[in-house]
Amino acid sequence: MTYYHMAPVLEQDIQKTLPHGLAHVVISRWQRTANPATGLADLAAAVKADKEAARALAAVRNLHLPDGLDLSADNETIEARAQALAAKFEQKEMLGMSYQHMMDAADKEGIRPAEVFEPQLRKIAKAAESDDDELLAEGIDGIKGRLKDKKWWKRQLYKFLYRAFEAVMRECGMVHRRAGLYISNEAFKRFEQRKLKARAFFEQAEAICEETGESFVLAELWEHSMANPAIRRMELMTRMRGFDEISRVHGHYGCMVTLTCPSRFHKKLSKNSADNPKFDGSTPRDGADYLQKVWTQIRANLGRAGIRIYGFRVAEPHHDATPHWHLLLFMEQAHKEAFRRVVAKYGCRADREELGLNYFETDKERTAEARRRQEAILRESGKKISLAQLKAAMKTEDEFWENYSFRFWQKSRASARVDFKDIDPAKGCAAAYLAKYVSKNIDGLTNSGESMGDDDEAEPGTSAAETAKRVGAWASQWGIRQFQQIGGVPVTLYRELRRVHVDAEDSLLYRAVHAADQGDWGKFVALLGGEDYAFVKRADLPLALYKEETDERNQYGEEKAAILRGVVELETGEYLISREKEWILKYGGSAAAWTRVNNCTKISEEDLAAVSDTITYKIPSTPEEIEQTLAACEEIDDLPNWDILPDESWDFDLYGFDGEEEQGKGRLKKADQDKIIAAAREAADAARQKSMAIWKFKDYMRRLDGLRMVKPLTDDTPVIKQQRRQRYQPRPRVWTVDDVLARGQELLAKIGEELEKLD
Repeated sequence: MTYYHMAPVLEQDIQKTLPHGLAHVVISRWQRTANPATGLADLAAAVKADKEAARALAAVRNLHLPDGLDLSADNETIEARAQALAAKFEQKEMLGMSYQHMMDAADKEGIRPAEVFEPQLRKIAKAAESDDDELLAEGIDGIKGRLKDKKWWKRQLYKFLYRAFEAVMRECGMVHRRAGLYISNEAFKRFEQRKLKARAFFEQAEAICEETGESFVLAELWEHSMANPAIRRMELMTRMRGFDEISRVHGHYGCMVTLTCPSRFHKKLSKNSADNPKFDGSTPRDGADYLQKVWTQIRANLGRAGIRIYGFRVAEPHHDATPHWHLLLFMEQAHKEAFRRVVAKYGCRADREELGLNYFETDKERTAEARRRQEAILRESGKKISLAQLKAAMKTEDEFWENYSFRFWQKSRASARVDFKDIDPAKGCAAAYLAKYVSKNIDGLTNSGESMGDDDEAEPGTSAAETAKRVGAWASQWGIRQFQQIGGVPVTLYRELRRVHVDAEDSLLYRAVHAADQGDWGKFVALLGGEDYAFVKRADLPLALYKEETDERNQYGEEKAAILRGVVELETGEYLISREKEWILKYGGSAAAWTRVNNCTKISEEDLAAVSDTITYKIPSTPEEIEQTLAACEEIDDLPNWDILPDESWDFDLYGFDGEEEQGKGRLKKADQDKIIAAAREAADAARQKSMAIWKFKDYMRRLDGLRMVKPLTDDTPVIKQQRRQRYQPRPRVWTVDDVLARGQELLAKIGEELEKLD
């Protein structure tokens, strides 16, 4: 029996070019292909194995890796390269190179500038519209600062190499249901190792509240957070059920939509895992970008047409890691057909020939094709046919979809790219249609903790509970967001209000708290959305997140994000503090360093003393003290005395207070009225500034109490439990100029009444 061996030259080339793990996989696969398990000698099989090995080498050589790096680079090599790149871009800045040229240079190093620098590019675009030089400088400094940072480059290089390695594994046929489902086995092992390290860190780190003495191991907090797959799954199902309830109440049309990438994005065929001849080398990240672009076009077109939607989107992989989307969407019944046309139009636009769709995207393209055909007919037969006649037999994209009937859509080839399924309330709630996709992409379990069944993308008999871990690794590997809410109320408001517990009161804020506490997403959306329910715009919501601004900047000169503290009702000014505790992290033993969880400004005792010296009045903290302060603000001691006004200030006679007729003592002249009003305005400004100073100082002291640094606790330090702070703290009223003028008018009216009594 003939046994084939790999040519020594080819084996040496593989060992030299490919990373150790990949080289071992390629050689083992060569042996299995060239020498089948049947034991039958097959020269054709050996030739096929040589071609596969050569393809693996070509895939690696076409990667365009950064200079000095390969897929087997170790940590020391990556760190040295990161240092060299940081120095390189620092020199480019010294030479006066613009941020655009620096981004172009970074692109050649494997960085995706449009993706990596998206927040900074948004700032630059916004600054260009508003002529904000400070914001423009901040955006540019953010880009340049990162390109000069060694640690930033190290993270980017690791991400680039991991994705490049996975792209090669996919190119070599190591990612499909019969090899590595969704992700290569090597990448999955690396993902699991990172999870174990993170878990070990959580079990050693401790979060401690200085005020109450509470302490939790981070692993315990993880179990009760959204990082826990079970909690994440249940919250998603709660929100989907809430949307379903809203759609039933309003009689909205529900639809399941599936969006898939064109064939060229798929490495393997679905039926037999054979190579796809149309594959063009696209990565799963490229597929995710394609779907996002299509959805952006769909949302923009729906917005222009006045078609409002709400629901959820789930991104999941095919067996060869190519992403596709499932969307559960609701809308008004009248928009059903128009919605389908818009989604089909953009979902089928790319590579539409493979779907059997024949039309032109624009009239310009149709005219060009008609002219080409006209010239060809004239050249072959000598007949000249008018352009109008030729164009009449052709359709543009808009004309094709304008009157398209979706009656037989399921039988068309286009349904493989875009699929529609109406939600039938008689068969169950809409959430049930999406439940299996949610479960499959989180933990593969039902709400009762049992397995949801087999994974359709895997080999028969493979439980979804097993493959769900690989789905998570796939999403992490390629940076793909798995779940996204479309429309409706921001979930952050819902989560923040679930952190507080209050007694029932007749106000929107407190009703929203109880709806969130009960897990009633439908009621929560109805309370905040008003008449528009899930169609409400974010800018029109009556509640908003209550945040505290910070003057701190990060290492790249950018303003740090405001610190989330709670939720505020915009109309009344009432707010609830959902994050009133300050936590510190303790690593390892008692002598380990401590770090605060939130980013707040530190203040010295000298600065505190300086502030305290400038403000000597008492800060009102109780309702009684606030009432007393407001009452004091209402009293105006500097009202002009009638007796001290000169005689020439009166323009007609009135009887005086003592009943005797006197010259003067009448209505004020216009000039003197203006003086009194100006004085009242000054008094109002002073009162407003004083009131604002009281509020700012009170807020400053409250923040200061949370920021005050104390000596780190040790294991033998007694913990003093402090009284819990009140969650609800009404804002003090700020007196404006109009308030003071109105009060002045009341006093003048009273004086007028007294004069009438004396008349």
